[in-house]
This record gives sequence, structure tokens and C-alpha cells, in this order.
Amino acid sequence: MSVESRAPVAPDDAVERVRQASEITAVVGAHVTLKKAGRTWKGLCPFHTEKTPSFTVSPERQTYHCFGCGAGGDVFRFVQETEKVSFAEALKLLADRAGIRLPSRRGVASSEPLYEILEEAAEFYRRTLLDPATGKQARAVLTARGIEDGTRDRFGMGFAPAGWDALTSRLGPRHGQAALVRAGLAVEREGGRGMYDRFRDRLLVPLRLSTGVGGRVVGFGGRSLSGEEPKYLNSPESPVYRKSAFVFGLPEARETLRASGEAVLVEGYFDVMVLSQAGVQDAVAAAGTAITAEQASVLSRYVSRVCLALDGDRAGAQAAGRGLAPLLGAGLTLRVVVLPERDDPDSFVRREGVGAFQALRERAVGVVKFLCRDAGKSGEAHAQAIAKVVTLARELKDLSLRDGFLVDADRELGVGFDRLRHEVEKPGATKSMAAPPSVTVKTQAPVVVQRMPFVERSLIALLVAEPRLAERAVEAVPEEWIRHPAAREAWRAIVADPEGGVAHWCESAEGAGRALLTSLASESDAPVEAEKAWDELVRSLEFEVRKKELSQLQSDLARLPAESREARDLMGAIEELSVRMWKLRNRSAAQGLGKGASE
Repeated sequence: MSVESRAPVAPDDAVERVRQASEITAVVGAHVTLKKAGRTWKGLCPFHTEKTPSFTVSPERQTYHCFGCGAGGDVFRFVQETEKVSFAEALKLLADRAGIRLPSRRGVASSEPLYEILEEAAEFYRRTLLDPATGKQARAVLTARGIEDGTRDRFGMGFAPAGWDALTSRLGPRHGQAALVRAGLAVEREGGRGMYDRFRDRLLVPLRLSTGVGGRVVGFGGRSLSGEEPKYLNSPESPVYRKSAFVFGLPEARETLRASGEAVLVEGYFDVMVLSQAGVQDAVAAAGTAITAEQASVLSRYVSRVCLALDGDRAGAQAAGRGLAPLLGAGLTLRVVVLPERDDPDSFVRREGVGAFQALRERAVGVVKFLCRDAGKSGEAHAQAIAKVVTLARELKDLSLRDGFLVDADRELGVGFDRLRHEVEKPGATKSMAAPPSVTVKTQAPVVVQRMPFVERSLIALLVAEPRLAERAVEAVPEEWIRHPAAREAWRAIVADPEGGVAHWCESAEGAGRALLTSLASESDAPVEAEKAWDELVRSLEFEVRKKELSQLQSDLARLPAESREARDLMGAIEELSVRMWKLRNRSAAQGLGKGASE
């Protein structure tokens, strides 16, 4: 699960009361069979399949960590991960469990009536669709589209009748114009005098939050029956609905996604419903928008793999291309189904059957093969494939992910890893990458994965065990000395709030930083002589830093004329740095060292 921006959802004292009332072994124990193992409890990880327990819960620090998959955090994080909810929802679930009443919050209080209004609207639209007379035409359209009654009811489909005030005349007197407009159900007339229904003569699908089947309605997606443009109309953004973060079909697909580990990501609501009733119950949709990083993050809470199955026309291919970077950036393994031209999953399954779709899914290709699938047709097609690869690589912020992608692309295109990386790193277009000659010597490059230096991990471990050393850390160790991203993230969290404890540090640390903290919390005990151990680690860290500086100075010196003033200055700096390193290496001399880089 990706880290969300944690805006205040309740006063800090209320959050702390809920935390203290939610003993982590009890909360985790409701999902995992735990056994005592010394000062911790162990069990099988609920976040990945394993046979040997590697999941550890620390009652002392109120944290959990899996040494198999790296998942970890505090009691709030555990509820977020297992229930697939936001921090605010996890807080409320735990508060309700503990019998604690949370103080009302202005933002939440103002949103609660909108949920009620939207639920009433969903029920009105549903009853209208089932009405023998009013919903007759809409039901006929559903039948023609192959939507069965069970699927219709499962997704809560409805019908907005023709006319300007079918809904507002019913809900307006009770809730008022402003609330209906805020909920996205009504449009204000010019001058603010009155309102009219946003959805008219449209089949409607409720857009529900992913907090379980029957999750709260936040909006609607509507398909025109009369030919009125636009053909598809969604609810506008509102205090409860953000299009860029919404994934359609998650409440219905939730359990299947957990079991399969892969989501079939399609474009439209009908794609999801037709696939679902055909047995492909792990299908979800981007809901008529380009796939965003937020949607990819939501998906990553449920699955580790995505099979992208967008429309088989040019627009679908372009949409697929735009969605690759966000999905890969969220850490998802990605495959792409190539549908026949002019087909979408809905039409393909209705015409060819679910077996044919599953066969396409089995033949789904990886990202590189998808981008390079036409490269062998001509020199121009080859150059276009290179341009696609370079464009996508530029959007990948993780360097190890980018390099691995370019290694795979080189295997398909044969232009050389170094040339591809050069094109990615230089500004401008990719036109200079022409098709390669018939014989090309390929240069393979390993995927670069930054390993955490032992001394950095040891320093963080000591701070976790003895956070009182954080003040000395700020004084003795510049942050730039901590080079590994996860170690630096953990370092920042600790020194920013030394007395906060692991649970608080995990709230501010992200991704690998949080995993490092929870891992160390499960294995770190304070040494007998913590201060002595600290001093030795700081010396070791500085020695490694100075060694890199020395190497750089020596490299600079080699490029200068031997008798130049710059060379003499560098030689002096190298001599001072060498003395410093000798003293760092020799304990007897280390006693007289100051805190600076040189004496």
C-alpha cells in the first residue's frame, strides 16, 4: 500500500487514545495465528503466501514486520493494509472497536450528509430502473448489451428518467439545493435560481468506495439512452469523489483480487460488468480517465500484478501507453492484452466468449514486448519503438527500475543499453535513434540496485534501540552522510521526533524507510555500552565518507598538470584527508579527534 498524505483526521490526543486502546497483538491476532517467541510474537504473514512464519509482532514497540515481504508498520497501518481503507477509516474502525468516540471534524462532518444523499439517489435510480413502465426501455438496453439481472443488481445499476427534476423534486425539499449541487446530482441554474437534474434519461452505475461490497456511493457514471451528448457522463469532482484516485469495481472484485494477486484493468464500466458475469471477477476499470499514479497506488494495495486490457483501437493503445509509467512506478508487474482492432473487452467477450478472452490473457505480453511488437516490420517501425521505449523510460523515476527496463528493451531492439540510456538522459527528442545496422554488438548492463551499507544500517538500528542518541546524531552526523534512501528516510523520522517511538516514526517514513524501521524494531536490542558503540559507528561512517572523498580528489588530481597550483592545492587536501582517515582507523589516535572534517 502506498503512503497517503496524512492530513489531520482527529486531534493528536484522540489518535493516541485509540492507539493505546488498540493493543497490536490483539488486533493482529484477529487475522493471524500468533505464537510467543521470546519478547515477540510470530505467525504466517497475511500479506504474502509463506509456509515458515516470518511475520513478527512486537508488543513492546507496538509494531509488526514481515521479514519475507517487508511489510510493516503500526496498528493503524495493519488495519489499513488488511481492510484496504484510508488512515481516517482505520482510525474510526479501531475507535469503534475500543468504544472511543472521536471528536467531530469539520471536513468529515460536512461530507457525511453527502454520503446520505448519494445513497438515497442510488436507491431512487435503482427503483426507477425496476419500475415496470418507467424502466422498461432501460432494461431492454441492458438485455441487448448482455447484462444479466444478477449482474445488474450486484453492481446496483439504476436509471435516471427523462425530465429536469425527477430527482431534485424528491430530494431537494429535504436536503436543499446547495447539498444536491455539492453531491454532483444537480446543476445550478444561471443566477442561482433553482436547479435541475444532472443525470437525465441515462443508465447509471453507482461509483462505490473500495471498503467492501456495498461501500459508500460517491458518485455515478451514466450512459445516454436518448443519444444526448456526451454519451458517457460521470459525476463531477466533489468533497467525497476524486476521479483521479477512483478505481471502479473494487468492492465487487476485492476478494478475488486478494486470492489471484492480479487485476485485469479495463477502460469502462460495461467492460467490468460483462467480464465479471462471464467469470473474470478480478476486472476493474480506470473509469474513463487516463490511468493515474493515485489509481496505480490504490491497485497496489490489493495486487502485485496488473493485466492491462484496454480497447483495441488507436485510442486504447494510446491510453495503454499513458498508463504504463504510473503502474510500473507503483511497483506493479505489468502485462498487456492486445485486443483485435475495434474491439473492447465487452464486445470481444460477448462475441467470442470468455474462453477466447482468457486465451488472450494467457498470451499477454510484458511492457517491452508490447512497445516493440511492431519493431521488426520496417526501419521506421523500429525507430518508433525506440522512441516509445525512451519516452517511457524517462517517466520512470526509480533508476534501478529504469535500467532494468532498458536492459529488456535492448534485448528486443538490439541497439545497445548504453545508447538507450544516453537517449533517456539527454534532453530533446529521440529522433537521433535510428534503426541499427544489421549486425550490432550489444552491450549488456546489470540492473543497478543500491545496497544499504552495513554501517548505515547499524547506525539506524542503534538509534531505534537507543533514540536518546538522536541529539548526538544531529550534532555528529550530517544527513548527507546517510546515502541509502531507506536509511535516510528512517534517519529523518527518528531525529525529527526522538521520543515518538517506532509507531510514530513509521507514520512519517515512507516505503522502504518504514520497512527498515519495523524490521529493526523487531530485531534491535540496545548494546550494553551504547555510547561506545555509537562512537565507533560514527567513526566507521565518516571513514567511508572520507574514502569516497579521497577517491574523488585523486581522480581530479590525475586530470591536472603536475606542476599547476590547482594540483598542489589538491595534493595538500589529499594529505590532510589521509591523516584524518588514519586517525579514524586507529583508536588510540581517535581520542583527540574533533567533530570537524579535519584538525
